[in-house]
Amino acid sequence: MDPTSVIAQPDPRADLAFRALEGALTRRRWQALEPVLRLELGLVALLLAGFLFLQLRGPFETLQGRFGPTALAAVIAALGIALAAGGAALVARRHARRLRRPDGPAWFALPLAAATIERHLARASSLHVAWVALPMLLVVIAAIGLVPAPVLVALLAVDAALLVAAARVGCALARRRVGGPASQAEAPALRRMPPARHRRVAPWIALVAKDALAVTRRPELLQGAIGVALFGALSLLGWLLPTAPPPPGAGATPEPATAFDLRHLATFFVTLLAAASLAEWMVVLVGSDPFAAFRVLPLGVSAVWRARAAWALALATTLVTGHALLAHGLPLAPRLLFLMWVGVTTFGIAILGVHFALTLYPRMGPARPLLALTFGVMAIASVAVFLSGWVVLLVALVVTARRLPRWEHATEGDR
Repeated sequence: MDPTSVIAQPDPRADLAFRALEGALTRRRWQALEPVLRLELGLVALLLAGFLFLQLRGPFETLQGRFGPTALAAVIAALGIALAAGGAALVARRHARRLRRPDGPAWFALPLAAATIERHLARASSLHVAWVALPMLLVVIAAIGLVPAPVLVALLAVDAALLVAAARVGCALARRRVGGPASQAEAPALRRMPPARHRRVAPWIALVAKDALAVTRRPELLQGAIGVALFGALSLLGWLLPTAPPPPGAGATPEPATAFDLRHLATFFVTLLAAASLAEWMVVLVGSDPFAAFRVLPLGVSAVWRARAAWALALATTLVTGHALLAHGLPLAPRLLFLMWVGVTTFGIAILGVHFALTLYPRMGPARPLLALTFGVMAIASVAVFLSGWVVLLVALVVTARRLPRWEHATEGDR
């Protein structure tokens, strides 16, 4: 019998072994989290859940009072479908990246059928649908007492089916995007590089130069840099909008020196989106360092941090300079305050992305979700108490900075 015909068929025993491996990896990654970090994640989840419940309950009561429980149930079902679509997009994005560059060992060097390995990778990618499971559950919980209990149970069952379907659809879309099974994914074409030129410079400067080259050669880094540039340009375009006309009867009354109009506030919030995209790009930049080749270099976490902080400072300075050149309609004092907000917020959020990436390296998967959770808490805090989002950002920076020494003790097994 041809041995290749044996491994061409899915092996149920290998599938069971992969399931055991997945469970062991999940337990190990959970145990790797410090107890304090677990407590923090739980508190963040409770805070987000409570905020979402309060935001939904009022509109649901109004909708039920005007149109009845049937209309409210239809709205809940529509929200479930929308969240499931978002979950499918998350799974598709993650699975496409995993098919191109599978995490872990060289899976396709194993004497196993490609279908068995693909099912393992698909199950790992499907876990990302859990990010929409909690909002789905809270949407139903917010309707307790407004919709009959049997209808809520039916909606929960529909949401569960939607989550399963979203995971499968996301994996199917990723497979179509890649262009075939993972074993058939084409390796990136290699091109000959010029001989390396060695110069004596500080380690962090060498890392900055290396990052600049990596941006031109790694598609994910180039796409992220383009996204940051687009958001930054969009925030600058806000200053080109016409200023709101003065209210009738205002005459020549001078505007208060501390007044902002809606145009300036909108520009600031778009700038926050640019800062968030910059933080995500910093995570991708840190994660682009190959562990096996990077950890043998005589580098400390301080040199790596300075290199990435230099990027954050340069990009934040560029954004502040653009706002300073284009800002119109603001007196000097509010303009300086606005520029300070832009500079400090952009740099601080970017450094937070660096901290998350360095403390989790080389296991970069949780970095973006934790970053998104922090942004959510900042937004909730700012809505609840004015300017309290700054406190959340400062606390997050201090807590993650204390964990930076973990970068020097990371191992390949932490993946």
